Amino acid sequence: MEILVVDIETASIDATKDKWDIENCVICEIGIANLDLDSGKIKPAFDQTCREDISPDPKSWVFEATSLTGKQVAESNHFEDFKDELQEIFNEKPVTSWGHDFDLSRLECPSRCLVIPIKFWDPKRTLTNFLEIPSNSGYGYKWPSVAEAYQYFNPNKRMQQTHRTVDDATIEAGIIFKATEKWTILKNEWKNFV
Repeated sequence: MEILVVDIETASIDATKDKWDIENCVICEIGIANLDLDSGKIKPAFDQTCREDISPDPKSWVFEATSLTGKQVAESNHFEDFKDELQEIFNEKPVTSWGHDFDLSRLECPSRCLVIPIKFWDPKRTLTNFLEIPSNSGYGYKWPSVAEAYQYFNPNKRMQQTHRTVDDATIEAGIIFKATEKWTILKNEWKNFV
């Protein structure tokens, strides 16, 4: 079985406002990794920078913390140019991301109109009860970050997270594969965790 792991990078329209607000962001980069859950093979399925109608704030986190530049975004093809291709990719296999409430909700929002027909479980939420990382409050478990999940499965390796989409999607796909190897129910009965 193969799944698609999506990662997006967004920039704020106004960096002084809430960067998590779906109305205050533009998508700057989309990366998709194809994961074969049987073999563990991961390969890039899509890797593009893009621009939207509104220009991003040059003080956005993505331009300060990654190698992505505002110039690259401004010189990229428009998001609309990729919509049909993305929809075809999403129609092929189950899709996930590290936080459906961020990546997938921004792709499926009314202004972008993509549809993800089959969703695979969200690793951020699903792995919470498997990795059992204590919450800061002392009650229950916290949602694992990508770095925390990576360390869980690779305790002696340092993760190189670039916050570039296809690289991050590849790391996330590797974590998902290791989780499905350790807890086979996550592969064999994956629909129960969506």
